[in-house]
Amino acid sequence: MSVKEVFGKQRTDNDLQKKILADITDNLNWTVSLHLTKRNDFDLIFYLPEAVNFKSKNEQWINFGKAALSTHEYSGFLIYELKLTDQLFSWTLIDNIWVGSFTSFLIEDVIRTFKSNGELSIDGKIGSVRKLPVTKNDLGNLYIRYDGLRTLASSFLQDPSGNNLAIGSAALLDVKPGSELHLSGFSVTDNTSDNSLLAYFVGQNPVPFSHRRLISNRSLCVINYGIDNGDAFFKKLPVSREKNTQDSLTSLAPIKIEGLFSAMGKEITVCLLERRKSDISKIVLMDVHDVGLWKGAFDLLSKATETGDSLYSEMYGSYELRKIDLRNLTQLFFKPLIPGFEQTYYTQLDNTIILAEFPSDLKRFLDDIDQEDVWGKSVATNQFLESTLLESNVGIYYNVPLLKNILIHRLAPVWKSFVAENPSVLNKPGVGAVQFSNLSGMFYTHAVLTAKKAGTPSLANSFSGQRIQSVLGSAVKSPLFSVRNHTTKQYDLVFQDSLKNLCYLSSEGKIQWIVPLESEIAGALKQIDYLNNGKLQLVFVTPGKLHVIDRLGNYVNPFPISIPVQQPEFVNVIDYDNSKRYRFAVTDQSGKIWLFDKQGQPLDGWKPKWLDGKPIVAPRHYRIQGKDFILIIRQEGQVYVLNRKGDPVKGFPLTLDFRPSGAFSFEPGPNLSGSVFTCISRDGTRVRFTAEGKILSREPLVKSTVSDQFSLIEEKSTNGYLIARQNSKRLSLFDDDGREVVVNDYVGLNTVDIQYFDFGSGKIYIVVTDLDQDLCYLYDGAGNSLRATPIDATAVVISLDGGAKLHYADGKLLTMEAL
Repeated sequence: MSVKEVFGKQRTDNDLQKKILADITDNLNWTVSLHLTKRNDFDLIFYLPEAVNFKSKNEQWINFGKAALSTHEYSGFLIYELKLTDQLFSWTLIDNIWVGSFTSFLIEDVIRTFKSNGELSIDGKIGSVRKLPVTKNDLGNLYIRYDGLRTLASSFLQDPSGNNLAIGSAALLDVKPGSELHLSGFSVTDNTSDNSLLAYFVGQNPVPFSHRRLISNRSLCVINYGIDNGDAFFKKLPVSREKNTQDSLTSLAPIKIEGLFSAMGKEITVCLLERRKSDISKIVLMDVHDVGLWKGAFDLLSKATETGDSLYSEMYGSYELRKIDLRNLTQLFFKPLIPGFEQTYYTQLDNTIILAEFPSDLKRFLDDIDQEDVWGKSVATNQFLESTLLESNVGIYYNVPLLKNILIHRLAPVWKSFVAENPSVLNKPGVGAVQFSNLSGMFYTHAVLTAKKAGTPSLANSFSGQRIQSVLGSAVKSPLFSVRNHTTKQYDLVFQDSLKNLCYLSSEGKIQWIVPLESEIAGALKQIDYLNNGKLQLVFVTPGKLHVIDRLGNYVNPFPISIPVQQPEFVNVIDYDNSKRYRFAVTDQSGKIWLFDKQGQPLDGWKPKWLDGKPIVAPRHYRIQGKDFILIIRQEGQVYVLNRKGDPVKGFPLTLDFRPSGAFSFEPGPNLSGSVFTCISRDGTRVRFTAEGKILSREPLVKSTVSDQFSLIEEKSTNGYLIARQNSKRLSLFDDDGREVVVNDYVGLNTVDIQYFDFGSGKIYIVVTDLDQDLCYLYDGAGNSLRATPIDATAVVISLDGGAKLHYADGKLLTMEAL
């Protein structure tokens, strides 16, 4: 990316402006400095030696653009101003150095600096790096004033509030030639400054980046701290000097804070991940030498902060999750290096303690570790990390394709518009890293930013073919189910054909096996790890039968099992504590609910359970504050929450006073009162209620006609929802904030199936299938149509194998193509 691309923002795109920039940057020896000009804007000052040879260029600009030239004097220097279409280009001569800028008052700043005899010079800020060695024959040298860099970065943001910690004092970096951006050199810091990140690692030896084996592939950005001396690290942190902080912690539990730091391991890592609606989830990994000492201290704090509402401890698979109900615990220990949490949930994995602000975030991160969906198992990620330093004290790793959506949401309006008009600014970069390694009081600095390969998201596998078509022996009759292949880590396809055969296709569209069935599958097809060995199987129900089949098409013993459900409608899999002791919830067409154990035997209290009405969807299990809730919503509008035995939970049943339309949505929170369910009525009333059975709000939705019909469309991974509004003229889809996303003027009141996929990082897809006409309409998250004409299809699903992949069936023809 050139200077002209980056700094051409808001410039008039005329030939004269292009020529000026080209004439400047085509010189072999030129210098440029970057300056903030207002809250959300900046500009450059260009410097060229031997200005006498540049006078002819000035005359060429005047003649080339037929532009008006004016002059004025400032503090004894003559400033030239060339009038472009909608701006000025100014320059002057100072000690035989030509100085020019597209912002006139910056030239006056240069003159004031020159006449200050060094008092206003930047040498006071970066003078310490000017004597550092540089590489010859590189593309140039980059001088960085870190406090200025921090201010510049904040100028891009809508809300610049946040950590005021600068990286260091200054840096001098060599710019290496190549297709990717490589910088290397040294950074310096004030060793006594509390506002310098590097100051906390003076005297620490660099360490390897071992936490990569635990970092989720969903991570947008990772900050890794390397420590080899816990005692010295403690003395640098504010907690070592803040007696009030120490007293507040020791008053809760008999812990020795300095002793804990003596037992620190070599790494602390902060992982930033995307949560719903572009919110950020933070996970902290702490490597400790004495895990018993740290875990014991946290357990004491957990016990000391327990109250009736905050009591929390649960097993999640092999992990024990506990809670410390103390605000900003991580900041009390590690300020200013680690962000604070409102409350801290933690668990232990070998010699690593993992902390999160919400239990749902912690569980999902642990799932990624157990499923080996981590950096340490990613070939692409490890290839990139080989281009970085093997050891460091501070490492910042970022994935621009995953970060892009978050960044755009946080940009100031002027920069958000700029990115919309210049998408290559964020579409070209791939993954990058900036690392700092202590070396004799200075920090060797290495930065790399890769270029994103066309059509291939970085650090991920991708769909190799653009379009694959398969002609099947029989037509597809069921929905298409996208299922995870535990061997390839990609997504395969399962469906039932018109002959009632269950068919399994690879991600390349090849039939792997066909299993004949006696009846049609009822409800959804689910995946489980029945043998608890990391391998995945398919579970589904047909009339009178419960089936579990492995990836090779073989039944898992003792399946298929006969069950007393002759007209099944819904099926769901419940795993209370991620222990793989599965429960199978099956509902028949009359509304009776059975709960079967892992061997297919009906459980007491569920033989069956009858709630005097049919549910709108399959029963669902939620674990909130370590307690189990099984939620069922009847079509008549009664909400039941039952415990494992099938007994009602306090606060339920709850009457909504309407018939819910579509599905329902759940937003987990830190406690019962903060965990919220949402339902919508057909005539347009939205109700939100808590897991305590209290209605939070009841609001009417905006209608366009009196005949509007509404429904709630849940995101496929339960990450949010859309609101559908349909009448004879139009189908409109709104997000949960009421913003219109999709408008379709073709389906009218036809029967439609709407699917909403949010894969994170802005990869959002909406599928509207007109079931009366067998036509499918595809949209992105902004509501833009992805096809000029609808697709002929009876069944559609989208999966994500690096890039999004569309699968659709039209009779016997099955198509897979990249979106």
